[in-house]
Amino acid sequence: MWNEYTDIYVSHPYSHRPLVEFCIAVPMNQMQRNGEVRFLQRRALTGVLPSVIAKRRGKALIHEPFLRAVRRDWHYLQDVENWLICTRGYVYAPRLREALIQMRGGFATSATNHVHMAVTVERFLRSLSVLNGQSPKVAS
Repeated sequence: MWNEYTDIYVSHPYSHRPLVEFCIAVPMNQMQRNGEVRFLQRRALTGVLPSVIAKRRGKALIHEPFLRAVRRDWHYLQDVENWLICTRGYVYAPRLREALIQMRGGFATSATNHVHMAVTVERFLRSLSVLNGQSPKVAS
C-alpha cells in the first residue's frame, strides 16, 4: 500500500535518535525537580517563552481559542436544532444553544468542555454522512 507513495517522507520528531538518547541520559532529578514537572524544559526556554506560557501548569484548557472560534463561526453554529446530535436526540438543543451564546459572548463556563465534545461528535457524524454518500446537514 505505501509503495505507491514514494515521494512522501514520514517523520516522527520525538523519536529522533539523538533526542531520545539525550532524554535517556538526563538524570530524572533534572527532569522533575521539587515536584515540578517539565523543569528542564522550563529552564531551557527561559527568555524564549512568554512568562504566561512558561508558568502554565497544564495543557488541558483550550477555552480561549475555542471561544474565538465560536465567535468567528457563529453563522455556522447558531442553528443547533438541525445539528445531527440534536436531531438524533443525543443533545438537548436549547441547552446547547444557550451554552454557545454564552461562549459567543466570551464566557467560559462549566459547559465549555462539554460543548467542545459535542462539536467534535457533530463533526464526526457529519463525516460519516459524507462517507456514506449523503450530504451532511450544515447550518446555513
